[in-house]
Amino acid sequence: MFREVNHKFSVWIMCLMISLKSQFQYRSSFILKCFVMFITYFCEFISTYFLISKVSDINKWLKYEIMLIYGMATFAYAMSRLLLCGINNIPKQLKNGKFLIKLIRPESELFCSMIEEIPVDRLGQILLGVVLIIFSCVKNFSSISILWLVVFLVTGTVIYCSIFIITASVSFWIINSRELLGILTHGTLRAIVYPITIYSRILQEIFTYLVPVAFISYYPAIVILNKEGDHTTIKLVTFLVAVLMWGIAMIVWKLGIKKYEGAGG
Repeated sequence: MFREVNHKFSVWIMCLMISLKSQFQYRSSFILKCFVMFITYFCEFISTYFLISKVSDINKWLKYEIMLIYGMATFAYAMSRLLLCGINNIPKQLKNGKFLIKLIRPESELFCSMIEEIPVDRLGQILLGVVLIIFSCVKNFSSISILWLVVFLVTGTVIYCSIFIITASVSFWIINSRELLGILTHGTLRAIVYPITIYSRILQEIFTYLVPVAFISYYPAIVILNKEGDHTTIKLVTFLVAVLMWGIAMIVWKLGIKKYEGAGG
């Protein structure tokens, strides 16, 4: 198990390095792409910041605390896109039959999708998430927990990756499912950059139990910022949600692979 994980990690890092080297053949273009990615999402953040700066707090959340939520959500989303951007091509590959190639390769179909496209320009968005987190840490230095921050960034990335895999797996039953992928990934990102308490009760329940994206940024921020709440329960449940979501993603993916009969089936 450990050897297999280590092997896949080594291969992915190698593919990432190859992608970076190829991009650096056109260094100015690569830097510009990363800068554009950074600026694009930074402008989205600025619009949010101007909105929240007009009030002293939002449901007892200060603007620098909301900045932490924004940064954690942005980081987890960008990391999941960096890791799993290739699965966006699955609906198209199922249509034209190119997905069959993955079935005869020595690596798993999911891993092949991971390494076939690594969008290194997402490093710009990852940088934005890190910058926002660091800036928030400076403003809340006495209450920040670096260890739990790292743990929650990992669990948040796992949850987002799981959502990507589940929505991509739907393509095995519904070929034209890219819209669903957009709604449950980028759509949820726009929702979880704020405290979920600003939403109605039913939306809070959806983001906690049905599509548990609140465990990517909101609940972890409660622990990191030492805000009121059962911190022990949040830590445990966040870990369990990440494990459960990954398990569901693997089950749905494998069921989809079994369902697949080829482009002519």
